[in-house]
Amino acid sequence: MNRLCFCMFFMMFLLSGSMSCQFYSQSDKQFMNAERYFKELESILKHDSAMLWGINMYGPTMFVDPESRMIVANRQDKNGLLKKNGNVYLGFLPDEYNIANTALTFSDELWTCVSRMDFDNDIERNLLLVHESWHRVQNEIGVLSVMSNNTHLENVEAAILLKMEMIALNHALMNDGDNNDLVNALTIRMIRQEKYPNNNEDEYECHEGLAEYTALKVLANDDKNYILMKAILLNKIENALGYDTYTHSFAYVTGPAYGFILDEISSNWKNDVMSGITMNDILLNIVDINTDIDKDAFISNLVECYNIEVFINNEYERLTSLKQDANIMRRKFDASPSLYIKNNGVNFTYNPNERVIPYDNLGNIYKSMRLSGDFGVVETNDGVLVTSDWSYFVLPYNEDNNYHLDLNETYYIKKINKDRFEIISK
Repeated sequence: MNRLCFCMFFMMFLLSGSMSCQFYSQSDKQFMNAERYFKELESILKHDSAMLWGINMYGPTMFVDPESRMIVANRQDKNGLLKKNGNVYLGFLPDEYNIANTALTFSDELWTCVSRMDFDNDIERNLLLVHESWHRVQNEIGVLSVMSNNTHLENVEAAILLKMEMIALNHALMNDGDNNDLVNALTIRMIRQEKYPNNNEDEYECHEGLAEYTALKVLANDDKNYILMKAILLNKIENALGYDTYTHSFAYVTGPAYGFILDEISSNWKNDVMSGITMNDILLNIVDINTDIDKDAFISNLVECYNIEVFINNEYERLTSLKQDANIMRRKFDASPSLYIKNNGVNFTYNPNERVIPYDNLGNIYKSMRLSGDFGVVETNDGVLVTSDWSYFVLPYNEDNNYHLDLNETYYIKKINKDRFEIISK
């Protein structure tokens, strides 16, 4: 809905206490659990997050229903947009906001935002809530928020080397940080990063990996739960070995793995992280690895050591077969005029579990994305090309457009030439 409609509807919502109760009763019954969820999160974080990072991570938190855009929050917002209902606060998230699991600036305040309520169990829910709560305070902790510049991991060889690193990490965790397995993981990582130097693996691993590490560690609040959280982490690694894409997803696995290992070998590593040092650099200052090696021989020996030749061959064949799908996506941009949206502070969300497809030297194609800004809103599941410098979002522009574009009244589409159209302010 546009801003005028939203304001009118929201004024009706505020003026009628009965309407808020009626809407609440008609919404998903799972929202009735929100008060309990907030109390559990507060209890968990007050006890444990300050011990990890020296800060209580509990703060403004909301659940947002992706369909209705209804907010259920744990407190009043600064501008009074939310309406108290029992011990929670209700409202609606305007269309210009993208809904995601994230740290969201809403009503002049940074909120922990979770875009679902249908959790299989309390552990799954609390892991996600703690993860996003960490993102809300990560700048205070001293860890930079970064985008992933790691599309090299869509290359088959780079993905195979990452899978080998994960296998070594899996063994290191099962053997309580065994030095040989850790050396193997760090060495294969060094080989990959030397071969693909244009990356920010280490920085992105701190951004997403430390959030996931924190979630697992906060819930590992006694010996029994530590064993459970470590088992969950090992299962995450096992599942990740079958992933098709790693540009965004790798850090959710390697980050907590290295964090758990660092807990075994260093008592001060989190202070180093808060001073701006990456986990990889911290580990390389602790663990000696041989940089002057025959890389091919080392890889062959590692395959033999972990008995993974069949797995590696199967994954190589499987990942190679995915190239056809990537080429189909690229051809959509080869054969069509394009619509350019200038990135003037555009908000965007994407699916981190979908493949990111490099497109020549122009940028990367994201299959699903929602963009919102002064121009309006666009949603697509059929591909958006993001230029390398993030200055433009580009969509195929023809009669077969498979996206929804809702332009604000003050914008229009201008033809620049036969191949380029742009969204322009009137």
